[in-house]
Amino acid sequence: MPGIIWSCTDSDLSISPRNIIDDEAVFTTEAGIEAYMSTMYAKLHVEDFRYSPVFGFHQSWALENPSLMTGEALGRDGGMPTTEFTSEASPTFFELSYELIREANVFLENFPEHSGNFTADVADHFMGEAYFIRAFSYYALAKRYGGVPLVTEVLQYPEQPIEELDIPRAPAEEVYDQIAEDFDQAIERLSQSSALGRVNNYAAAAFKSRAMLHAGSIAKYNDINLANPHGDGDLLKIDRSRATDYFREAYEAAKFVIDGGMYELYGLGETDPHQQYRNMVDLFQPAQKENAEILFIKDYEYDDSVHGFDAYNVPRQFMGPNGYSSATNPTLDFVEMFDGLPKNEDGRIEVLDENGYYKMFDNLYDFYEGAEPRLRANVIFPGDEFKGVEVEIWRGIYTNPDVDNISKLVPEDATDLYGNVMDNPEFLVESSSPEQSPYQLEIDGETVSMNPAGRSGVFHGGPHANGTYTGFSIRKQLNEELTVGQTQERSLDNHWVELRYAEVLLSFAEAAVELAEAGESADMG
Repeated sequence: MPGIIWSCTDSDLSISPRNIIDDEAVFTTEAGIEAYMSTMYAKLHVEDFRYSPVFGFHQSWALENPSLMTGEALGRDGGMPTTEFTSEASPTFFELSYELIREANVFLENFPEHSGNFTADVADHFMGEAYFIRAFSYYALAKRYGGVPLVTEVLQYPEQPIEELDIPRAPAEEVYDQIAEDFDQAIERLSQSSALGRVNNYAAAAFKSRAMLHAGSIAKYNDINLANPHGDGDLLKIDRSRATDYFREAYEAAKFVIDGGMYELYGLGETDPHQQYRNMVDLFQPAQKENAEILFIKDYEYDDSVHGFDAYNVPRQFMGPNGYSSATNPTLDFVEMFDGLPKNEDGRIEVLDENGYYKMFDNLYDFYEGAEPRLRANVIFPGDEFKGVEVEIWRGIYTNPDVDNISKLVPEDATDLYGNVMDNPEFLVESSSPEQSPYQLEIDGETVSMNPAGRSGVFHGGPHANGTYTGFSIRKQLNEELTVGQTQERSLDNHWVELRYAEVLLSFAEAAVELAEAGESADMG
């Protein structure tokens, strides 16, 4: 039987596979490159609304954020992570980082062949973005693992022998040097302006300053060694002689941003404490997305990319029918780090008067009236306002008729519930459940119904209690423009502020101090 021979050059079999986009389609048009860049930016490991040490990056929920690792907050769900969780059942942060690094390497190797399709400035900017993404990714790895394998070219498997692909971890010093080099390449190529959520040369310099300050601190202050079993150098420690080099890099990068004159502090010069508080709150609201203090944001856009930060973190009285609230509760230890509150000589908040009785106030918020504006912008206090409504949080209702001279209810070192350690627990009406039974009070001859813990309090209780554990709620980054119904959608697109000019100034000052201590000059002008 005669056979038929098909020619690949004359048949449809010669077309490219339809599930693969080739270099010609991606790198020769602005639309192709924008799509490629958007994919890389979406994968950047920004520790934002969708990041949790427990669940990782790019999650649709993030109930247990990094503040739970530091003691700055307690979590509604009871988990207190001490380190990032990794699972073999899903791609690890390590794997995902190298996927992104590979994509950056692919761009850096292949785009130059097609750069003639663009003006020199546009082509340079695209290259700068790829260098930035690689630097950002290696810094995210280095601050977690120290020395990691340095892959700066596209690895070809199975074309390359396995020996060439088996790359050992590089010393931490080499990794940070590579990060600095990539940031420098980005700064040199990037333009001074960029689309929202994309990097420009000043933002790249600011990120470099952050990374180099970190490297300098490791070199100067870290004494933990971890020898590389598969290569040379130390994986965690950087030679102390390099500290000044890194601090100088951090200083110069921050100075580059400052000298550029494109950024400024929002509300600079304001002296009214209330307005200072409002300025810091407003800085994170959607209307300020393009504020001159902000260098880099992680943008969200309904319904392409959304998060549920507000739904999980609003005080309980703003909770919608989905039943989410109060996931992150600032601790007293965090609150006491700020000025403006009455404290004793040990720096702890003082709630007793000179006679040892509790201080009495007519309004809940009166005790916090002098709180530092930055603190109020971060924390919602009992009796404070949120979305124009008073936030109800209290520990319980004290029913003893002698309310003018109340001695300390519990011993100084007590860790148990109030009712278990009080001399007269019958005088305190509490609730350990968010489903509270209102208590009837007689006030000025009238009967008033009041929840034992307020509409936003639980103050103690088991996981998933949906009320504050600590007496405080988080305020920073919550969108005040959302209604209760919008908040509970969990499809929110307010932006994440990753880098502000305020950080650049602090990095500049810290690097200058470190240089001065090392006997190096630093022009603070």
